[in-house]
Amino acid sequence: MLVELRVDADCAPSTLIRFLACHPGVDVLSVIPRPGCAWRMHRVNAPLALSVSMLDGPLSHVLPVLRSHLKPPILTYLALSLQAHDASPNYLTTILQCVGYCNSIRYLDLSLPPQSHSHSAMVYPGTQSAVDVEHLVISLDAAGSCSASVGDELALSASWIEAFPLVKRVSMRGCSNRTAEYLIHSMRKIAAAGVELTVKLHPKDS
Repeated sequence: MLVELRVDADCAPSTLIRFLACHPGVDVLSVIPRPGCAWRMHRVNAPLALSVSMLDGPLSHVLPVLRSHLKPPILTYLALSLQAHDASPNYLTTILQCVGYCNSIRYLDLSLPPQSHSHSAMVYPGTQSAVDVEHLVISLDAAGSCSASVGDELALSASWIEAFPLVKRVSMRGCSNRTAEYLIHSMRKIAAAGVELTVKLHPKDS
């Protein structure tokens, strides 16, 4: 029985879902994102009854998979590799749509693409998720180091905490022109009392 599946983003979401429908024992699903590979997120009529607990990939594939589930899954790990075209109208609206198809998520990892983003793409739209997300991670990786040209996407994403009122831990990692202390202070002003906050930044290029 197939319990773990790893494919790349060149696989059409509809093909992936039809394959999963024939392999309901898949517990770990990973889709490797490829920059520039964009699929339209059409609705696929192939109901899934998966036992998946770990799901990793771009929204173009993760969202159709979650939407096809017969009942909302309980995920121990959900990693979303965000692409530039996902910011329509903004990243968080699309993220919340994806999260909304889950029962609960122990670890939600949001990976921002390594390029500058407009303020409108990073805005908190005012919507809150009713899904229990225990640990929220927001990361921005730029090949392990940060240049002065890198924007403050991590600082802008601090407001996303408001969208997850049940969260118990929030972590930021990667690149920012701000200090770790600044980012923690920004999150502390928003986060509920008792939420654990951590920041780990890459060193800046000299």
